[in-house]
Amino acid sequence: LEIGAPIAAQESLKHVARTGLVVIVFAVGGPAGILAYTIGSKMLSLAIVPATAFQQATQSLTSQRIGEGSSKEAEKMVQTGIAVAVTTLVLFGAGQFLFPARIAGLLVPSASGAGLELAVDFLRLLVLSYPAVAVLFIVEAGFNAAERTTVSFYGSVLQYLLLRLGGAAVLGFVLGKSVEVVFTVIVVSDAIVAVVLTTYYLYCVRNDMFGRAIKNVSEDVSR
Repeated sequence: LEIGAPIAAQESLKHVARTGLVVIVFAVGGPAGILAYTIGSKMLSLAIVPATAFQQATQSLTSQRIGEGSSKEAEKMVQTGIAVAVTTLVLFGAGQFLFPARIAGLLVPSASGAGLELAVDFLRLLVLSYPAVAVLFIVEAGFNAAERTTVSFYGSVLQYLLLRLGGAAVLGFVLGKSVEVVFTVIVVSDAIVAVVLTTYYLYCVRNDMFGRAIKNVSEDVSR
Protein backbone atom coordinates (compact mmCIF):
# COMPACT_ATOMS: atom_id res chain seq x y z
CA LEU A 1 0.00 0.00 0.00
CA GLU A 2 2.83 2.38 0.88
CA ILE A 3 4.31 1.83 -2.58
CA GLY A 4 1.13 1.69 -4.65
CA ALA A 5 -0.78 4.58 -3.05
CA PRO A 6 1.59 7.35 -4.24
CA ILE A 7 1.50 5.94 -7.79
CA ALA A 8 -2.33 5.95 -7.82
CA ALA A 9 -2.39 9.45 -6.35
CA GLN A 10 0.13 10.58 -8.96
CA GLU A 11 -2.15 9.50 -11.83
CA SER A 12 -5.17 11.20 -10.24
CA LEU A 13 -3.14 14.36 -9.81
CA LYS A 14 -2.15 14.39 -13.48
CA HIS A 15 -5.78 14.00 -14.54
CA VAL A 16 -6.90 16.92 -12.36
CA ALA A 17 -4.09 19.14 -13.66
CA ARG A 18 -4.86 18.30 -17.29
CA THR A 19 -8.53 19.12 -16.79
CA GLY A 20 -7.65 22.43 -15.20
CA LEU A 21 -5.26 23.24 -18.02
CA VAL A 22 -8.03 22.67 -20.60
CA VAL A 23 -10.15 25.27 -18.80
CA ILE A 24 -7.28 27.78 -18.79
CA VAL A 25 -6.44 27.18 -22.46
CA PHE A 26 -10.06 27.69 -23.49
CA ALA A 27 -10.41 30.84 -21.39
CA VAL A 28 -7.21 32.35 -22.78
CA GLY A 29 -7.08 30.98 -26.32
CA GLY A 30 -10.70 30.21 -27.21
CA PRO A 31 -11.59 27.53 -29.81
CA ALA A 32 -8.27 28.00 -31.66
CA GLY A 33 -6.36 27.43 -28.44
CA ILE A 34 -8.37 24.30 -27.61
CA LEU A 35 -7.80 22.92 -31.11
CA ALA A 36 -4.05 23.44 -30.84
CA TYR A 37 -3.97 21.98 -27.33
CA THR A 38 -5.98 18.94 -28.46
CA ILE A 39 -3.59 18.25 -31.32
CA GLY A 40 -0.53 18.77 -29.12
CA SER A 41 -1.94 16.52 -26.40
CA LYS A 42 -2.63 13.75 -28.90
CA MET A 43 0.93 13.91 -30.17
CA LEU A 44 2.32 14.01 -26.65
CA SER A 45 0.27 10.93 -25.82
CA LEU A 46 1.94 9.12 -28.72
CA ALA A 47 5.39 10.22 -27.52
CA ILE A 48 4.60 8.94 -24.03
CA VAL A 49 3.90 5.42 -25.31
CA PRO A 50 7.60 4.50 -25.83
CA ALA A 51 8.57 6.53 -22.76
CA THR A 52 6.17 4.47 -20.65
CA ALA A 53 7.46 1.22 -22.15
CA PHE A 54 11.05 2.19 -21.36
CA GLN A 55 10.01 3.25 -17.86
CA GLN A 56 8.37 -0.10 -17.14
CA ALA A 57 11.31 -2.03 -18.58
CA THR A 58 13.83 0.05 -16.63
CA GLN A 59 11.89 -0.33 -13.39
CA SER A 60 11.62 -4.09 -13.87
CA LEU A 61 15.30 -4.57 -14.74
CA THR A 62 16.43 -2.26 -11.93
CA SER A 63 14.26 -4.15 -9.45
CA GLN A 64 15.85 -7.41 -10.63
CA ARG A 65 19.34 -6.02 -10.05
CA ILE A 66 18.28 -4.87 -6.59
CA GLY A 67 16.96 -8.37 -5.90
CA GLU A 68 20.29 -9.78 -7.01
CA GLY A 69 22.09 -7.45 -4.61
CA SER A 70 23.93 -5.38 -7.22
CA SER A 71 23.55 -1.63 -6.66
CA LYS A 72 26.04 -0.80 -9.45
CA GLU A 73 24.08 -2.81 -11.98
CA ALA A 74 20.89 -1.12 -10.78
CA GLU A 75 22.49 2.25 -11.50
CA LYS A 76 23.55 1.06 -14.95
CA MET A 77 19.98 0.02 -15.78
CA VAL A 78 18.78 3.57 -15.10
CA GLN A 79 21.65 5.10 -17.05
CA THR A 80 20.94 2.84 -20.02
CA GLY A 81 17.22 3.57 -19.81
CA ILE A 82 17.85 7.31 -19.94
CA ALA A 83 20.12 6.99 -22.97
CA VAL A 84 17.66 4.83 -24.90
CA ALA A 85 14.57 6.87 -23.97
CA VAL A 86 16.16 10.23 -24.76
CA THR A 87 17.48 8.99 -28.11
CA THR A 88 14.10 7.54 -29.08
CA LEU A 89 12.12 10.65 -28.16
CA VAL A 90 14.61 12.96 -29.87
CA LEU A 91 14.21 10.98 -33.09
CA PHE A 92 10.44 10.98 -32.64
CA GLY A 93 10.50 14.73 -32.06
CA ALA A 94 12.61 15.37 -35.17
CA GLY A 95 9.79 14.23 -37.42
CA GLN A 96 7.31 16.26 -35.41
CA PHE A 97 9.45 19.39 -35.72
CA LEU A 98 9.94 18.99 -39.46
CA PHE A 99 6.34 18.16 -40.41
CA PRO A 100 4.03 19.78 -37.82
CA ALA A 101 1.35 20.92 -40.29
CA ARG A 102 1.08 17.48 -41.85
CA ILE A 103 0.87 15.82 -38.44
CA ALA A 104 -1.80 18.29 -37.29
CA GLY A 105 -3.82 17.53 -40.40
CA LEU A 106 -3.61 13.80 -39.77
CA LEU A 107 -4.66 14.10 -36.14
CA VAL A 108 -7.49 16.57 -36.80
CA PRO A 109 -8.32 16.70 -40.54
CA SER A 110 -10.65 19.68 -40.06
CA ALA A 111 -7.90 21.85 -38.54
CA SER A 112 -7.45 25.16 -40.32
CA GLY A 113 -6.87 28.87 -39.84
CA ALA A 114 -5.67 30.24 -36.51
CA GLY A 115 -6.12 26.88 -34.79
CA LEU A 116 -3.84 25.15 -37.26
CA GLU A 117 -1.21 27.88 -36.95
CA LEU A 118 -1.28 27.58 -33.16
CA ALA A 119 -1.09 23.80 -33.42
CA VAL A 120 2.00 24.00 -35.64
CA ASP A 121 3.70 26.28 -33.14
CA PHE A 122 2.67 24.09 -30.20
CA LEU A 123 3.85 20.88 -31.86
CA ARG A 124 7.28 22.38 -32.48
CA LEU A 125 7.41 23.74 -28.95
CA LEU A 126 6.56 20.35 -27.47
CA VAL A 127 9.56 18.79 -29.18
CA LEU A 128 11.79 20.79 -26.82
CA SER A 129 10.24 18.98 -23.85
CA TYR A 130 10.78 15.43 -25.11
CA PRO A 131 14.31 14.93 -23.72
CA ALA A 132 13.10 16.14 -20.32
CA VAL A 133 10.06 13.85 -20.50
CA ALA A 134 12.31 10.89 -21.29
CA VAL A 135 14.61 11.66 -18.37
CA LEU A 136 11.68 12.13 -15.99
CA PHE A 137 10.11 8.80 -16.86
CA ILE A 138 13.33 6.85 -16.35
CA VAL A 139 14.44 8.65 -13.20
CA GLU A 140 11.01 7.93 -11.73
CA ALA A 141 11.54 4.27 -12.67
CA GLY A 142 14.74 4.30 -10.63
CA PHE A 143 12.99 5.76 -7.60
CA ASN A 144 10.06 3.35 -7.95
CA ALA A 145 12.39 0.35 -8.21
CA ALA A 146 14.05 1.47 -4.98
CA GLU A 147 10.57 1.75 -3.37
CA ARG A 148 10.79 5.53 -3.27
CA THR A 149 7.46 6.12 -5.04
CA THR A 150 6.70 9.16 -2.90
CA VAL A 151 9.50 10.99 -4.72
CA SER A 152 7.72 10.48 -8.05
CA PHE A 153 4.50 11.72 -6.46
CA TYR A 154 6.04 14.92 -5.11
CA GLY A 155 7.74 15.45 -8.46
CA SER A 156 4.30 15.34 -10.10
CA VAL A 157 2.92 17.80 -7.53
CA LEU A 158 5.69 20.21 -8.49
CA GLN A 159 5.38 19.56 -12.23
CA TYR A 160 1.62 19.42 -12.75
CA LEU A 161 0.05 21.41 -9.92
CA LEU A 162 2.55 24.07 -8.88
CA LEU A 163 4.46 24.81 -12.08
CA ARG A 164 2.14 23.79 -14.93
CA LEU A 165 -1.35 24.46 -13.60
CA GLY A 166 -0.34 27.19 -11.18
CA GLY A 167 1.97 28.90 -13.65
CA ALA A 168 -0.61 28.75 -16.45
CA ALA A 169 -3.31 30.18 -14.16
CA VAL A 170 -1.15 33.08 -13.02
CA LEU A 171 0.14 33.90 -16.50
CA GLY A 172 -3.22 33.43 -18.23
CA PHE A 173 -5.71 34.79 -15.71
CA VAL A 174 -3.72 37.20 -13.55
CA LEU A 175 -1.19 38.58 -16.03
CA GLY A 176 -3.36 38.18 -19.12
CA LYS A 177 -0.71 36.46 -21.21
CA SER A 178 -1.46 34.73 -24.52
CA VAL A 179 -2.20 31.04 -24.99
CA GLU A 180 1.28 30.65 -26.53
CA VAL A 181 2.75 31.59 -23.16
CA VAL A 182 0.52 29.03 -21.46
CA PHE A 183 1.83 26.40 -23.89
CA THR A 184 5.39 27.43 -23.04
CA VAL A 185 4.67 26.76 -19.36
CA ILE A 186 4.14 23.08 -20.21
CA VAL A 187 7.62 22.77 -21.70
CA VAL A 188 9.29 24.79 -18.95
CA SER A 189 7.61 22.75 -16.20
CA ASP A 190 8.94 19.53 -17.73
CA ALA A 191 12.47 20.93 -17.95
CA ILE A 192 12.52 22.29 -14.39
CA VAL A 193 11.23 19.09 -12.79
CA ALA A 194 13.59 16.95 -14.90
CA VAL A 195 16.53 18.94 -13.53
CA VAL A 196 15.23 18.85 -9.95
CA LEU A 197 14.44 15.12 -9.92
CA THR A 198 17.65 14.16 -11.70
CA THR A 199 19.70 16.21 -9.25
CA TYR A 200 17.94 14.57 -6.32
CA TYR A 201 18.33 11.13 -7.91
CA LEU A 202 22.10 11.61 -8.26
CA TYR A 203 22.24 12.76 -4.63
CA CYS A 204 20.33 9.67 -3.50
CA VAL A 205 22.52 7.34 -5.56
CA ARG A 206 25.65 8.87 -4.04
CA ASN A 207 24.08 8.21 -0.65
CA ASP A 208 23.54 4.52 -1.50
CA MET A 209 19.82 4.54 -2.30
CA PHE A 210 20.05 1.22 -4.12
CA GLY A 211 22.20 -0.25 -1.35
CA ARG A 212 19.49 0.54 1.18
CA ALA A 213 16.87 -0.94 -1.15
CA ILE A 214 18.93 -4.13 -1.34
CA LYS A 215 19.14 -4.23 2.45
CA ASN A 216 15.35 -3.81 2.73
CA VAL A 217 14.79 -6.67 0.28
CA SER A 218 17.17 -8.90 2.27
CA GLU A 219 15.37 -8.09 5.51
CA ASP A 220 11.98 -8.86 3.95
CA VAL A 221 13.26 -12.22 2.66
CA SER A 222 14.72 -13.17 6.02
CA ARG A 223 11.47 -12.52 7.90
